[in-house]
Amino acid sequence: MTPTKSLVTGGTGFIGSHLVEALLEQGEEVRCLVRKTSSREWIRGLNVEIFQGDCADFFSVASAVEGVDRIYHVAGVTKTTENGVFYRINALGTENLIRACVERNPDLQRFIYLSSQAAVGPCEGNGLSVETDPCWPITHYGRSKRQAEEAVLKARDQLSVIILRPCTVYGPRDRDLLTLFRSIGRGVQIGLWGMEHRLSLCYVSDLVSAMVLAGTKDLSSGEIFFVSDGNVYDWRDFGRTIAEVMGVRTVHLSLPISILRWSANLVDWISKRSERPRVYGKERFQEMIQPNWCCDATKAMSELDFSPAFDLKGGITATVAWYRAQGWLN
Repeated sequence: MTPTKSLVTGGTGFIGSHLVEALLEQGEEVRCLVRKTSSREWIRGLNVEIFQGDCADFFSVASAVEGVDRIYHVAGVTKTTENGVFYRINALGTENLIRACVERNPDLQRFIYLSSQAAVGPCEGNGLSVETDPCWPITHYGRSKRQAEEAVLKARDQLSVIILRPCTVYGPRDRDLLTLFRSIGRGVQIGLWGMEHRLSLCYVSDLVSAMVLAGTKDLSSGEIFFVSDGNVYDWRDFGRTIAEVMGVRTVHLSLPISILRWSANLVDWISKRSERPRVYGKERFQEMIQPNWCCDATKAMSELDFSPAFDLKGGITATVAWYRAQGWLN
């Protein structure tokens, strides 16, 4: 029996590299669409087919989609010094990939797009975002991801497409939350003056499990699923759990919004001058001042049979252990 062959875009990144490993463990053949400039550190030595290309280049994408059974579109830009890059890579890149599938691989078994909770925007009040909620993204990143979703959904009658919207994802190989772990390791957790923040979280291997299920389950084309560990957390709870696992005592430093706004503008200015995008900036500031980034994963649990294996403490324990083994934490 011929093994299933999957194309993974973004396979060299944080989430994509974990997905590549999971697919290989299941006996699948894996092709990775890799940009020339991408580090291959996390997939080095793995039995994967490397296909050099870029989602923003239609012709390289068109060749990459030929001969595969499933496509996991994970590639995307989460930070940049120019907002237009979000739309060129996240939105136009997805449009290119969908067009290539329609033209070059119309018998594709499944196209799985990894979107983001940012495509919907924050919740109002103390509720949970659900898949039927209207989308009101508040950042360029979120708007570009929503445009990508729309491109995927337009092809629902031509291809079998599924969209996953993960919440905040953490785990080994992630660098975006590493600053938080380092700060807490030094005894400081930063928050906003007088504001409570609620959020949903998901450990990376649980998200990968949901992605694999989305590729194999019998589902209607165009279905959308939020993915989280099923719980709601306060930002301080997240920090306290990290501190507990790391064995440190912390002080919660509350800063006025004005200070964070000023620092975001400064970081963006430095990023543009240095041409090096930073995790924090005006985009992240807009997300930070929203009190509720929570989503409901009930649909994924019922229709995908998604069952998170990691609670918060278990996920953070595994993350801290990996960070320390890599020398990323003291």
